Amino acid sequence: MREGSLRTARSDTDTLLLDFDGTICATAAAIRFSLETAFSELCVDLRDPRRIETSIGSGLTLRETIRFLHPGSNISREEILELERRYREVYSSEGCQYEVLFSGAEATLEECARRAKIIVLSNKGLKAIEAAIDRLALGQYVSAVLAERPHSPWKPDARLFDEVQQRVPGVLRDRSLVVGDTEADLRFARNAGLSSCWAAYGYGHNARCREVGFNYLLDQLESLPGILQDWSVQRGSEPAFSGN
Repeated sequence: MREGSLRTARSDTDTLLLDFDGTICATAAAIRFSLETAFSELCVDLRDPRRIETSIGSGLTLRETIRFLHPGSNISREEILELERRYREVYSSEGCQYEVLFSGAEATLEECARRAKIIVLSNKGLKAIEAAIDRLALGQYVSAVLAERPHSPWKPDARLFDEVQQRVPGVLRDRSLVVGDTEADLRFARNAGLSSCWAAYGYGHNARCREVGFNYLLDQLESLPGILQDWSVQRGSEPAFSGN
């Protein structure tokens, strides 16, 4: 599972720009555990723990999440950096044990990978995403991973799609479908002029996601191959997907 190392689909097929947290994998418990542990160990007031769910449902980066959980200007840059560092350590060593794939995730990715490039596109840290994909044995279905890292755009910035095209050959705008559960995913699709599919079973805020809008609604991950088929057929560029 490395950039450009497509294993299962042709280079001229459609592309799924697939979110991870809340779309492929249930990670809320892992995120909550790691945040609470990092804040507690570093003696930083978490203030309102209920804001953790709100931050997860908004698709924020880790730094944005820390600032959201501790609003105001009385947290220093050094404290933020230390919280980031400790969160990542806790997540990779302990928090990751709470990650659980959504029902049918592996079979769904296997089926979709027969006719589309799958690129995991996440605001989560790159090392955490790559470790999770390896740990959950999903790498054989994934062509590339683009995730949060310094000095790179993240969802909902439309420039992220430019980076996708630069780093993964053969990705076309009119043949790329964004699949994700939060408004950040849907706003990214809208900003970049891409088709979108809302994973309504995930962590996104219902009203906000519906306000942004989407082309397809995914009520369970196992329905994704059918949506991929419908999207392809409606564009008239691919034959009906037999699943064989």
